[in-house]
Amino acid sequence: MSNHYVRKAYTFLKKSGVTISGVWIDCGCGRGYYSRALTLLGAALVIGIDIRMRSLNYPIVACRSDCSHLPVKNCSVSGFLYVNVLHYYKKPQPLLQEAHRVLKKNGYIIVIEYDQSAPTGWDPYPLQLTHIEALLSMVHFDVVTNVLVDKKYRPKHLVVGKKTILNDL
Repeated sequence: MSNHYVRKAYTFLKKSGVTISGVWIDCGCGRGYYSRALTLLGAALVIGIDIRMRSLNYPIVACRSDCSHLPVKNCSVSGFLYVNVLHYYKKPQPLLQEAHRVLKKNGYIIVIEYDQSAPTGWDPYPLQLTHIEALLSMVHFDVVTNVLVDKKYRPKHLVVGKKTILNDL
């Protein structure tokens, strides 16, 4: 695993201001760079979920699944991470509802998405900051942080939401 990418992920996650602990889900984990960064920041366990699963290292549990139907109990995880995932879905709201379902009260969701408005081959449904915040709000997350990261390469919005309502949607 490339230390460069793990360090970059670590730096971005530190900017979220979230204290990482407990069980976290990294949905769309890819090669696991952010999963590894979550463990370095204090997650007791990270569940890496991806449709095209690659092998990941302990203490990361790899699970081949779709992020819209997670094999996880209600209100059972401390944190949830989507990095460059939501822009692949024309309607990302069901994915955020699924994150809300599995998060404990006062759990955090971190969303990182490219800062662009025009669709591309790798970003078919771009999400601007206001759209990310509106989606999180519609699914009953309080937006607590938004910051621009990776300014030199491809700027990305990092948005943090906190679950304060227990009811499932």
